[in-house]
Amino acid sequence: MASKMGPMITMWKFIVIAALIGTTIAAARHRSGGVFSKALINAAHGMLCSIWLGAAVYSSAFQGVKMLQILPRHIFGQVQAQMFPLFFMFGNVCCSLALVTYCLQQPLSDVLRSSDELVQATMLVMALLCSALNSFLIVPTGNRIMDKCHQLEREAGTGQDVMAIDTAKLEGNQEYKRLRKQFGMWHGSSMITGIVSCLCMAYRVAYITSDTSTSSS
Repeated sequence: MASKMGPMITMWKFIVIAALIGTTIAAARHRSGGVFSKALINAAHGMLCSIWLGAAVYSSAFQGVKMLQILPRHIFGQVQAQMFPLFFMFGNVCCSLALVTYCLQQPLSDVLRSSDELVQATMLVMALLCSALNSFLIVPTGNRIMDKCHQLEREAGTGQDVMAIDTAKLEGNQEYKRLRKQFGMWHGSSMITGIVSCLCMAYRVAYITSDTSTSSS
């Protein structure tokens, strides 16, 4: 079922992101340039950065850990296989619009002249690239390998354990060992890119709050 949903989810990623970015740019072109429009863009930018940061922290530190503790491993894997494409699609939208609103705040010439703003732009681009990498390459590949592992585990009569899987019956299965090693590599890559995206957005949020507090004082 996850494989059947893949093309549809990928299509909706492009449609949703393109529609939201197009709407934002169209609204910016017709804005009056007043204080309200500028404040609205600033608020939208801060909200988008904060939402993605909060979602990433909650998903990594709380949701996944709790599900791993209470669900059988195969069910846990199936739930994650359904959730991750949606989660990173949401991340693509938030990071894309955060980058668009940042470009509306800061002209390219100002970004290139300021080392601080160049770092901020880099953080936003890195957050988007890491989310997109997970969305389009890492998660789909990891899910395909996980499905093959689950099939071998079901044939061996295991996989319904909570937390660790009893792999004693699969110790001599070289194909299973190869797949587990591959899955570990892709899963680790997903974790690393997810953490990088989260840290980049955390840096941006910290900069925004620091800049706001400095301006108020």
